[in-house]
Amino acid sequence: MEPLSRRRLLRSGAVAASAALAGCLGSLGVGDGGVDAIELERAAGPGPDRVPLAVADRPIVLDFFATWCAPCIPQLDTIWAAAQERPDAYVVSVTNEGNEAAIRQWWGDYGGDWPAVMDPEARATSTYSAPRLPTTLVLPPGGGPGSEVWRHVGVARADAVVAAIDEAAATSNVGPGEQR
Repeated sequence: MEPLSRRRLLRSGAVAASAALAGCLGSLGVGDGGVDAIELERAAGPGPDRVPLAVADRPIVLDFFATWCAPCIPQLDTIWAAAQERPDAYVVSVTNEGNEAAIRQWWGDYGGDWPAVMDPEARATSTYSAPRLPTTLVLPPGGGPGSEVWRHVGVARADAVVAAIDEAAATSNVGPGEQR
């Protein structure tokens, strides 16, 4: 058997990674009706046990956070303030942590009145390209990966999030508080 050269080994790894990624993207893409098909398990906050990351009739705010992330605490305050001004926005916070009890306790201390979901395999984190924390995305109703109208890494201002929610609603011809 011939030894693997570095180039051949890298090429084999790239082919295998491409095949695996293609399989993952096929199962994580946009579902019927243009609404993102990713649903994650709720760790804290209100909502069903499995929470979709998108809805068809409301602007979407995705907040990527971690319990160990110090700037994520003031960012949750920002998201909370924006959610109070735009209560019809669909807000979901996503963590790649998997310890439900720890997330629930942290969420009780710092979280909002929307669902916090677990993404331990980093499906949403990867699909939405949110490797740094905190990251906040605002998408139009029915929006999925790549459709965001606003992205911010770090602690944002509440008025910027509100303006992005308004822009997302206008993008879809659905105003805040209106139904499609």
